[in-house]
Amino acid sequence: TTTTTTTTLPSSHEQPHSNHKDNHVSSKPQDSSSSSPLPSPPPLPVEPRRPKKRTTYYHKLKFQDLKKLCMAEQLPTHGSETTLRTRHEEWVLCYNAECDSSHPVSVEQLRHEFNQREQAKAKEEQQQQQWINIAGGGNGGGGGGNGNSPPNNVRGGYSDTE
Repeated sequence: TTTTTTTTLPSSHEQPHSNHKDNHVSSKPQDSSSSSPLPSPPPLPVEPRRPKKRTTYYHKLKFQDLKKLCMAEQLPTHGSETTLRTRHEEWVLCYNAECDSSHPVSVEQLRHEFNQREQAKAKEEQQQQQWINIAGGGNGGGGGGNGNSPPNNVRGGYSDTE
């Protein structure tokens, strides 16, 4: 009597150990020192973005209108029409730039910094004007003892006395 044993081989489209070969990809190494994951920090509060200020068309505005615009933004209202327009334009530019910032400062802080910059700029312009007056003979005498211009009796490098 002969006994026949048949063995079935897998066909080419069957993969007998498919879960084994992916095991190394999907398994994560276990760290014995930390059995539980660290808690994630609480999310930072997200402040809603401030809306940007609209473009102002200054060409039709009168001096009093410019003063009102500056007053509404709690900006200084002294100065000429050009000064007020420039002040408001720069304020809107700074404000809108801060709206785009990932960490914007408060409007109060922005206004404080803006006013400090303007005061520093005014002080610098005043100092420059003083230097111009000193260097340019702004004393009305047409030169003399300031060391920057020739004395009154010298013209073209020649003395009147020669």
